[in-house]
Amino acid sequence: MSEIYISEIEEFVKQTTGADRVIAFGPTLRQTKPKPGSEYQPPGSDVHIDYTTNRSERLAASLVAGSNDPDYEYSNFMCINLWRAISPAPQDWPLAICDAQSVSPKEGTLNLMIRCEKIPDLNSLGPIEDEESLPAAFLFEYTGGHQWWYFSDMNQEELLTFKLFDSFKEQGRCPHAAFHDEGRENAVPRESVEIRTVAYFK
Repeated sequence: MSEIYISEIEEFVKQTTGADRVIAFGPTLRQTKPKPGSEYQPPGSDVHIDYTTNRSERLAASLVAGSNDPDYEYSNFMCINLWRAISPAPQDWPLAICDAQSVSPKEGTLNLMIRCEKIPDLNSLGPIEDEESLPAAFLFEYTGGHQWWYFSDMNQEELLTFKLFDSFKEQGRCPHAAFHDEGRENAVPRESVEIRTVAYFK
């Protein structure tokens, strides 16, 4: 991913949020059907938020610790995702986002990322070692109160920006998911790029 693009994203988030500092990381390319071994990943079709509260706090601290100003102090922060379609509209697997105000702070099922050499017997799993240090997200079930939105004809000049976590308030989480839009004629295979950021406030 271009260093120029990363720096542009950091400046965009800084101007948009009024943050004192922004660190961008984890750029990801996606395709509808990526070839095995390619740099692309498939669309994420589970309704999810990338980080739990604990994971968000650890992430924000670790990014600062590994930066060129490891002693930087902040009082609040936001985890923000920025998503851009790089294939022509309309895409066959667009991204839908859920209004954070329609999501209860109590919602979400913990989803840990565990790396292993072979899949274990799921019927005899014991305690997970060092669980707090593992990457963790939230998965969501459907409720009638959720309010969903999507942009059907996004182009490369548009950027979808949404929060994954907001330390300022409880309802600062935006569940999201890709979905197969069967109602659009002549939809093209989706290609997209997303990049994650943490915006820090003194």
